[in-house]
Amino acid sequence: MTESQVRMMKSILSDPAAVAKYTEVSKDILVVFNSVCGTSANSIEDLCLSMLPKEIGTLFKLCKMYEAELLSCQESEAFFSGSILGACMIEGLLACLCLLNEDSVSSSQRYQRYLSNRSKITFERAISSMGLGDLADVALEMNWIPADIVSEQWRPFLSEVYLEIAAERTPNRSKVARAENAEAIRQNSGYCLLVFLNMLRDRAHPGRWLKEGHQLESPDAFAGWSRGAMLASGELRNCLLARFMNDAMTTLVPSLLTKIKVVSKSAP
Repeated sequence: MTESQVRMMKSILSDPAAVAKYTEVSKDILVVFNSVCGTSANSIEDLCLSMLPKEIGTLFKLCKMYEAELLSCQESEAFFSGSILGACMIEGLLACLCLLNEDSVSSSQRYQRYLSNRSKITFERAISSMGLGDLADVALEMNWIPADIVSEQWRPFLSEVYLEIAAERTPNRSKVARAENAEAIRQNSGYCLLVFLNMLRDRAHPGRWLKEGHQLESPDAFAGWSRGAMLASGELRNCLLARFMNDAMTTLVPSLLTKIKVVSKSAP
């Protein structure tokens, strides 16, 4: 590796957030990255995945598969199926973020509550046992989906959906209480998108219908909400993927700099 390549690599890695935003990088830069890391990555994303624990790589590949299937559902207008796949994709990305941020997640209140009746369980096992609802609570505490990242157009929609559901599920709650909750949803819209996705995915379980006394009035009953859920999963995907790439680069930068130092010293 030449001195100019060393300087270039150090300059690039001085701002992990900027590197994480690269959707494409020049071939020359990737050649240097691959030379230093002993990889054959075609993108920054591939580079990160090749250096992270294999469990994260497996989850990430699953998320990509869910996304591809979701797009197929969208093209064929299978909206309910697409909303379920969208929820699976988001659950996988949240799990990736948890595994990538073990120290902060393991000390969070939500994670500690989850462990309260689960003794002698490893962090990885705990994360793999969590559902989307649990991971949504972790994401809220970690501020992985700030409210200002969610488009303004979504907030009234979420409030309206809540009011419609609340009228059906909690008819004894006062209109004032429902209105207050609807306004809270506007303030925590990122978290509420996760709750919304989870709610629709729960409708895929036949037992829930019997247990909660739901009625299926029409096969198209969920078409509107499911379309919204698919769009929500797209917004959440973009937000979580950006967070994942930023955190991954921040995690990997020290080891990359060490590799650069070793390679530069051994270079002729």
